[in-house]
Amino acid sequence: MVLEAKPLARKIEASLKDRINSLDRLGKKPKLVAVSYKPDPSAKAYLESQARVARRLGITYEIVEPGQEDEASYIETIQKINDDPSIDGAIIMTPLPEGVSEERVRIALSPVKDVEGVTPQNLGALFYENEFMPPCTAEATLRLAEYYGIDFTGKNTVVVGRSVVVGKPLAMMLLKKSRSATVTVCHTRTKDLTSFTRNADILIVAAGKPGLIKREHVKEGAVVLDVGINAVDCRIVGDVDLESVKDLVSAISPVPGGVGTITTFVLMEHVVKSAEMVIRS
Repeated sequence: MVLEAKPLARKIEASLKDRINSLDRLGKKPKLVAVSYKPDPSAKAYLESQARVARRLGITYEIVEPGQEDEASYIETIQKINDDPSIDGAIIMTPLPEGVSEERVRIALSPVKDVEGVTPQNLGALFYENEFMPPCTAEATLRLAEYYGIDFTGKNTVVVGRSVVVGKPLAMMLLKKSRSATVTVCHTRTKDLTSFTRNADILIVAAGKPGLIKREHVKEGAVVLDVGINAVDCRIVGDVDLESVKDLVSAISPVPGGVGTITTFVLMEHVVKSAEMVIRS
């Protein structure tokens, strides 16, 4: 089974349009801003993709550029976003310029407007099984799997990847009592990676290394969730060699057309959630 994102994306989009219409009737229009300093062509393409989805849904989307390429300018920009009641969410494009601390910039952002789920408060909440605003890609991975009825309970679940925004939060979310997966976290420096991945009932790969997982890494009948998005020879490919494993596994998410598609809609969902909080307060 191929875990195509389109059916779930359509469902989320329909729900979001209803929620945005409800906000509009109350005089509130959700607004998302992206903080980016002189984005390169690939970053521009990513921003344009987000803007298209936002416009389609009825979310105002704006790109904000810090005045200078330094940390003080970034933090000043973020403080203005925090203080602006019309802005419901902000994303901070990475990598940041040299000399700008990603950690300090994240800390400066209000957790309520942290729609990417990357501030220490929102990441820390995952330890208490609070998924108020989790990292978008981690949430999208689980939403896609659960849409197709994949049950994590007691399953030997291996996460390959230890990033702050995907691998680590995914592990915490999988341990939540309502999922109760048995979790092992590996990474590109794990010795004898195959010995771990071949024992996985569910294998989640978010290492950022194209084609890392091949047939010899996967157990027959396993579920494979490919979170990787890599540009190779003008193509987008995942961390899993799809062709070599697709006849071996019971289910696999494609790249493109899988987790990445849902991630964008989860981001927009977080913006709407933040806007709804403003109305309730």
